[in-house]
Order: sequence, then C-alpha cells, then structure tokens
Amino acid sequence: MKIIGISCFLLGVLLRWLAMHTLGKDFKLTLETPSKIVTTGIYRFMRHPSYFGSLLIILGLSLIEPTAGIMAVSLAFFLARIVNEEKVLNCNIDYHEYKKKTGIFFLKRRK
Repeated sequence: MKIIGISCFLLGVLLRWLAMHTLGKDFKLTLETPSKIVTTGIYRFMRHPSYFGSLLIILGLSLIEPTAGIMAVSLAFFLARIVNEEKVLNCNIDYHEYKKKTGIFFLKRRK
C-alpha cells in the first residue's frame, strides 16, 4: 500500500508544480477574479489541477501513514473551495467556454 501512497504523493506534487508553473506569477492562494483564463499547459486537461494535486498528496500521505478522517476533511475543504472558486471564475465570459471543454479533475471527452 505504501508504494501506491508514494505514487499518489509524487503525482500530486507534479500536478501542483505544473499548475503553479503554468500560472507563474498569476498563481494565487486567495480567490480573485483573474484577468485572463489560462487554458494551456495542465489547464488544457483539467480546471483545478492544483487542488487535485493537493488531494493526491493527502491521499498518498494517508496511504503511507493512515490517519483517520484526514481524507474526508481534506475532500470537504477542497470541494468547498472549488465551489467558491467556480463562482468567482464564472464572472469571466471566457470561463464558460473553457468549462464546456474541460473537466474539474478529469479530462472531458472531446467531440
């Protein structure tokens, strides 16, 4: 189980890094209306790679050293954060088109 945990952890770190690298100075910890919607890099495939990466990191750590409830609390936190961020991002008309093409965590089927 530890090898799966380590794999999840490393994949999560990679996703977070890709998200931060793609956004560069536009990566923020606070919720703000962005000046532009980024749809390149990892954001071409998912809308919230940083959060998904964080969840994978937490899952990986939980598999390496099981801690009761940490995954449930983390999932609740990130889902609430995503709901709030989606509200902020929906103020941008470009985001509506981006949402049609890109899933929150997983790829959408391309037509």
